[in-house]
Amino acid sequence: MLASFTELVEHVGPLGTGHRLKLLHNYVSVGFMTLLAEAAAQAADANVDPKRFVEILAKGGGASVALDRMAPFITDGDREGLPFFVSNGRKDIEYYRTMSEQAGAHKTIADGIHAALTAAVDSGHGQAYVPELVRIFRKG
Repeated sequence: MLASFTELVEHVGPLGTGHRLKLLHNYVSVGFMTLLAEAAAQAADANVDPKRFVEILAKGGGASVALDRMAPFITDGDREGLPFFVSNGRKDIEYYRTMSEQAGAHKTIADGIHAALTAAVDSGHGQAYVPELVRIFRKG
């Protein structure tokens, strides 16, 4: 049954561990994409060539699947590489924050990501795809 929902099924521990790991994964993924969008917006505002921005990140610590999926928007305005709504990203971060609060864990960075995504949703961009955060985060 699980195979019909996913390409990969992994045993990660006792009951509840898979859910916790999914929230951790989504936090890292959405968090990195939000951080990347803010950096790309800053680069665009500073007239850094978007192709060079992506190339340089891809050669260093910024290399990731998230960069690969967001690069088409950063370089060419193509949002289809990551058809995931900003409102869904915010929801995932809210779940992570709840889990963190219940565990007594730090969530300072998650709070910042949540604030950035909430501002985008509150300004009418909840149905934008996550790569479009680059445009949303640009100044004026």
